[in-house]
Amino acid sequence: MTIAWWCAFGLVAAVHLVACARGPERWRVATKPLLMPALLGVYVTGAPEVFAPLVVAIVAAWIGDVLLLWGDRRLVWGGVAFFVCHVCYIGTFLRDVRTVPGWAWASLVPYALVTGVLVVRLRPGLGARAQTVSLYLATLGTLGVIAFLRWAHLGTVPAALAWLGTLAFLVSDHVLMFDRFRRRLRRGNLVLMATYLAAQALIVGSFATAGR
Repeated sequence: MTIAWWCAFGLVAAVHLVACARGPERWRVATKPLLMPALLGVYVTGAPEVFAPLVVAIVAAWIGDVLLLWGDRRLVWGGVAFFVCHVCYIGTFLRDVRTVPGWAWASLVPYALVTGVLVVRLRPGLGARAQTVSLYLATLGTLGVIAFLRWAHLGTVPAALAWLGTLAFLVSDHVLMFDRFRRRLRRGNLVLMATYLAAQALIVGSFATAGR
């Protein structure tokens, strides 16, 4: 059953990405709300243990996907939904973080630098949203650090895949922020969705295949 859900996700994702690149727009709009339900199917049928915060994260991402179909008119509420998604992922990862090697804490430095640089570059276009966007990006960076610490503790392939998923999330959300608040990027939506879908598939798939 899990394989069937993976096939459904792959098919919908492929159609969606082609629509992002070449159109038609109605295909992009029609397929976007189907992406996260397919991944939820992957998780609940494949995971040895279904963890509630991970389910909430996937549902919150689906809500964010739908809200962002309205573009900038629903950007704030879409951001709130993805903030909830990131917080739930953090909670999911934290349950596995216990003893962490000292060297792993060095990951704080690059994440802090990347977040700080992006906030500085975006600030001229943020206006009243500066604090909200900074909080969102800090949460995204925290997600990456926690995922890295989890991999350093567990040392498993699924944990490494989940961390790689957070890196893809970092790229995806940075493209989104730059595209919205700095300047429009050529093929920005295609890059955004390709990295976003990779992020979700890596994170959710890592739990569906091994429960860790």
